[in-house]
Amino acid sequence: EIGKVRDSNSYSLSAQLKEIGIKYIKYGIAKDEKKILEEKIRAALSECDILLLSGGVSVGDYDFVKEILIGIGAELIFWRVNQKPGKPLVFLKYKDGFIFGLPGNPVSVMVCFEMYVRPLIKKIIGDDNLFRPSVRARADHDFKNKRGRTNFVRVMLEKKDNEYFFKSTGMQGSGILTSMAKADGIAVFPEDAGDIKKNSEIEVFCLKSR
Repeated sequence: EIGKVRDSNSYSLSAQLKEIGIKYIKYGIAKDEKKILEEKIRAALSECDILLLSGGVSVGDYDFVKEILIGIGAELIFWRVNQKPGKPLVFLKYKDGFIFGLPGNPVSVMVCFEMYVRPLIKKIIGDDNLFRPSVRARADHDFKNKRGRTNFVRVMLEKKDNEYFFKSTGMQGSGILTSMAKADGIAVFPEDAGDIKKNSEIEVFCLKSR
């Protein structure tokens, strides 16, 4: 139906959790009402070691998540990260468990899972390989890049003459799911880097085995 916001985040998060063999419970969609949100959050925290919430963590009129979590006694570890995508990310500790308030945009959710949630889960289950394997790869073309924030760019990797090269999956907006669907890597453009020139060497985390 035109004008409706479709839930894609629960499906992408489910797939990412399944990949690492984690049991999960889906609590569904909660209305943007404080009482309803708090009830769902309390119910989930009584059953889960890690709670993943999507949306409601920015600074809009209906972004109540951080306020509710702090109100029930969760300890704020950090809120908002100088990165793209996924700036409005909140992380808290609650008793013996942890809470991630993930952004609402689909690509932001998936990238934040890869760079923050996955490593924490790996740490908890005793896996020393916190992050996905990475390679040093050269840019196949120039990239525009804004200095002053870390940029996680969805890329396609190719090996040429024993060297890896990466190119963009296309438009990189945080709502463009094809940027992740086409990706087999996430290139990390450092905070202090400006535009990335062709043949520049960058770390790329591999989303698929190589």
